[in-house]
Amino acid sequence: VSAYYSSQLFQGKNDPRVLKAKDEIQWIFLNPPWVNAFIINKGPNNVLIGLNQRDNLFVMEPGGTRTVTRTGAEERIHAIFYYCNPHETAILDVTGTY
Repeated sequence: VSAYYSSQLFQGKNDPRVLKAKDEIQWIFLNPPWVNAFIINKGPNNVLIGLNQRDNLFVMEPGGTRTVTRTGAEERIHAIFYYCNPHETAILDVTGTY
């Protein structure tokens, strides 16, 4: 139990990632879980993204940005699911803080 709570403590470190979205769902699991995420869709197409759940998605257009914070929330960001529409691709720059 204490290892779980240790992984939840805020350390103030950044974890930058580049994700290459295609037309099939992909995901990454985050350990330690993130408190915040800053996402940039570098395009060229829209991307569907789900945080922690693959069926609760939001759409990001090319050039779009989104900041998600879980400060004070019971659940941190522990998984990112992402994909594009058929025959489309996109690059996501994602930086998390844990």
